[in-house]
Amino acid sequence: MPFSLDEVTLHLCCPDDGAPMARSANGVLCEQCHRFYPLLSTNILDLLPSRPITFPGRSEPALYRQGYLTEFFRPSEIRADARAWGAPEARSQKWLRLRERQAREVFQFLRVEPCEANLVFCDLSAGAGHCTFRAAQEYRMVFHCDLSMDALAYASAKARASHLENIVFVHADYFQPPFRSSVDHLICLDTLIRGPWHETKLLRSIQSVLNSSGTAVVDFHNWWHNPLRRLGLLPDNFVGNKSYTRKELTGLLASSGIEQFQTQSFVQEVDPCAGPGKVLARFIPPTRLMVRLAGVRASLPQTAVERHEENGA
Repeated sequence: MPFSLDEVTLHLCCPDDGAPMARSANGVLCEQCHRFYPLLSTNILDLLPSRPITFPGRSEPALYRQGYLTEFFRPSEIRADARAWGAPEARSQKWLRLRERQAREVFQFLRVEPCEANLVFCDLSAGAGHCTFRAAQEYRMVFHCDLSMDALAYASAKARASHLENIVFVHADYFQPPFRSSVDHLICLDTLIRGPWHETKLLRSIQSVLNSSGTAVVDFHNWWHNPLRRLGLLPDNFVGNKSYTRKELTGLLASSGIEQFQTQSFVQEVDPCAGPGKVLARFIPPTRLMVRLAGVRASLPQTAVERHEENGA
């Protein structure tokens, strides 16, 4: 990475106690508890907290709970043959084009104003890095965070092959992120699908990561995209996961302490920027409901449409 560890640590905190970090030989050190966090390779930092979160009762799906614990306690091994979920080598060209369009719409929604050159970006559940690699073209420093060591190993190797040197790969638990009010822009996609307790805890983590003018975009699956599956009239391809109506989503955000937010639909069937798609997108239930939110002490800047309406034009 082109950054010194001294520069990287300015944006980090100890995931155990939230204290500042300092550079140390081959890693970083918490200035309060003095726990050492190693640099696993030239661009992968192991910033996992000392213990996993405790799930309340049985509020979370058993498969998710077990998967989380398995990844948390998996040895921090960088495997040469590692593959991340969503790796393009295992996907069709149609799927990849859809991912590229989704990333385009997410970034357009994330940034009301043109992106400044000096901003810090974080993908909090980054997987194969579809959005990370796009962000690396536009942001000064990019944090690619994941609990899966295979996802980090895969994306890190791909970044080296593409000569992308402004990405810091972080082994992290998104419930206990190693950032405190230090990130300008953040995304967390394909992740808020586990149920209200999980979603609320993760949304609060996301807000804690953002700085005083920071903005995040997250997405939720829309219950109305395919209600026949949700009602059991067609085979369920979303087993164990949660989708939301707009009313449920509004209630979830309110219960998570998020008062200011903006929403935008993502329709996977048509491209709203391409000819007939502009019209058809109005009549097709969106696949996902994207939400734009600010940090704990921040307010959302107005979009161009909102400024236009407020001025009475």
